Amino acid sequence: SSGSDDEATPAGSTITFDGDGYNMVGGLVVDYGPSAPIGTNETHYNYDFTIADADISLVGPGSSATLLVYIDLFSPGASGFQVGTFTFEDENVVTEDDISDSYFFFSGEVETDTDGVEGGDLDGPEYEVTGGSVTVTGTGPEGYIITYNLITTGGQLTGTYTGPWIFIDATGE
Repeated sequence: SSGSDDEATPAGSTITFDGDGYNMVGGLVVDYGPSAPIGTNETHYNYDFTIADADISLVGPGSSATLLVYIDLFSPGASGFQVGTFTFEDENVVTEDDISDSYFFFSGEVETDTDGVEGGDLDGPEYEVTGGSVTVTGTGPEGYIITYNLITTGGQLTGTYTGPWIFIDATGE
């Protein structure tokens, strides 16, 4: 193909879920701070990432979103969030030692809207993440790039989201 590759187009924010493509336009990062994912020792740092195919600040009643992806990530060390590749772990079987220096997540979900009502809410099926990985790169929170390769109860979800992001500090500090 000809043409310039340095045009500022958000072409990198396409997510494929169960064979259908979505252009993701809104992202939210919530900083929950130091975390004890198992036990009482604060061994990790917790960020939640949510993306949607509509303005993220409007998701819910009044939103035109048809797909929302939520993932709850834990990076090693309690001093701050670290970028890396996060792997799904079953919190019912891992021990504190198993995850001590790991990038991981226990939970995530994909919410859908299937009734086609503009301005409705995400009232379609919700699917749990059951496996896979998520890679976060870039300098955050505004510059994060997140790449999904997830297995869910509703099919595979893959793709990359490059922003924009809204950042919320929920650490209470």
